[in-house]
Amino acid sequence: MAKGSGRASPSATQAIPATQDTLIITCDYSDHIQLYDNHVLGWVVDTTSPLVDLPVPILAAGLPEVSDNGPQWGTYRSNQVIVPNPMWRGTLEEFLDRLTQKGMEVTATFVDPGLNSAWETWATNHPDEVFTPDP
Repeated sequence: MAKGSGRASPSATQAIPATQDTLIITCDYSDHIQLYDNHVLGWVVDTTSPLVDLPVPILAAGLPEVSDNGPQWGTYRSNQVIVPNPMWRGTLEEFLDRLTQKGMEVTATFVDPGLNSAWETWATNHPDEVFTPDP
């Protein structure tokens, strides 16, 4: 698997089912950052020894393209976001602050009620960093 690419070499990987209810926040970059929450269906793991890459989530919607602008995805649990490459951990609010540090605006479409509530609070407190499409 190319490091951080989200793409795996079929001969060195295996898909395993998700064992717990895990949400992934995907980050889709264009002129702004679009965030979505997705339930993990499974994980692609490297079967070589020692492990070369971190597991990659399998999502019904798939992963967005890798971008130089920031992370492709992060795991969300108990108001903590864990980004695998480079490794980073913090609250959702810290994650959103980090995403907008380079001046890009962000918007989110979250189905999870707790995640959506935290997004709405952050967006209310950071209106200049929230993407609003032209009418």
